Amino acid sequence: MIDRKSDNQIAMLEEYKGTFQILIQILKLDGESYIAQLVDFLPLNNKTIRNARGNLISAELITLDERLDPHDKKYRLFMILTEKGKKVAELAANIEEELRKE
Repeated sequence: MIDRKSDNQIAMLEEYKGTFQILIQILKLDGESYIAQLVDFLPLNNKTIRNARGNLISAELITLDERLDPHDKKYRLFMILTEKGKKVAELAANIEEELRKE
């Protein structure tokens, strides 16, 4: 496990597969999502997303909020982008877009 107090924040985020994919997808979903919803969009499973979630919280890129989902009336633990998280997700999305160009 990477030292959370390290100056190398990218290394901490890369510790778990899909961390930047998760950030980008949350951004696409209006800045908030829950694990089951992310599984529908990403080639990641619940455990992978849960593992990455801890590092996203440590890096202050997301916060958590448990509340009723208006779509299915179930309580869900939503991951919500912080302002810092939104900026990092936008940068990651821009990098992804640039890499896709031919």
